[in-house]
Amino acid sequence: MSNNLAGWYEPPKSKSNPNSSRQHRKKTKPSLSHSQKRNPNVALDDGWNLVTNPPSARRLQSSVPNSSGILGKGINDNAGGNGKIQPGLSLEGLKLEFARMETQYKESACARRVQGIVDTWRKSSGEVANAVCLALGSFSAEGGGDRMRSLWQLVLFMFVVEELRQSRKGEEMEVFAQEPRFTDLDVEFLTALGVDVVQPPEAKNRIEETSFLYAPFLQWEVLLPGVLHDARPTLFLGNDVAGMAAMLQELGKYGLGVTSHSGQEGDEISMDVVAECAKIARDFWDLYQGRGDVGSFEEHETALRGLVMMWKEDEPVG
Repeated sequence: MSNNLAGWYEPPKSKSNPNSSRQHRKKTKPSLSHSQKRNPNVALDDGWNLVTNPPSARRLQSSVPNSSGILGKGINDNAGGNGKIQPGLSLEGLKLEFARMETQYKESACARRVQGIVDTWRKSSGEVANAVCLALGSFSAEGGGDRMRSLWQLVLFMFVVEELRQSRKGEEMEVFAQEPRFTDLDVEFLTALGVDVVQPPEAKNRIEETSFLYAPFLQWEVLLPGVLHDARPTLFLGNDVAGMAAMLQELGKYGLGVTSHSGQEGDEISMDVVAECAKIARDFWDLYQGRGDVGSFEEHETALRGLVMMWKEDEPVG
């Protein structure tokens, strides 16, 4: 699978600010090799490209994480691995493991809570035509961090998909997933579950007003300008966008430096990008006033905690 996600989005260009309080601080810039100067796209470890040129515009390309918390983890901490499959893991073994986890989840308080949220959404919204999943990480990669977290996040996704299918009265619902770190075994496994694994930017192109969008802990510098800037799905399950808006507003207010999750030394995100992302988050939150917290899940402390389901409502919820 190609790991090149270049072209998914073009972040806002930085603008110089002569009144910036950071103007006087000298910053050592990382030196670029001859090949990097000639080629503006520098491949990162997790399948994303860091755009290093032109120097007049800071173009942010970061990783798609599988992690907990609003900001997620850096690219070296992701459940991505090195492309090799964990020794001893087979398709049948992965399917059995997933089936066991599905059974556990369906019996949990978290599942009942999510089912209640979906029922509430049904009262104010229509049907879902398709489901799009981003940023799961790998379920089988060797040395890929916490693959169990990825599996639990997949369990949640498939649980919601099955709940939504009940509203379609037997009609098929397309399900898509995109993740640059999927192994061949991951693709085979998802295909067996009825999930169509697509290459970038296909998943973004599949997001419609009748879509269910799932992006568990996708980093804000990717999620906001790359996905939620123009995507308006009927149902969204992912990071707490309201929390993102508040965080970014505070960063902009105090002019705090922000480091990208690209893992590159000196790759600082400009305040212009932070301000633009804060606006995207606020605009999305203004539209998506329906809200339900997934909450904690007893089988894995961090896999689902912090995820929020959001949808549009005619009247804002207090």
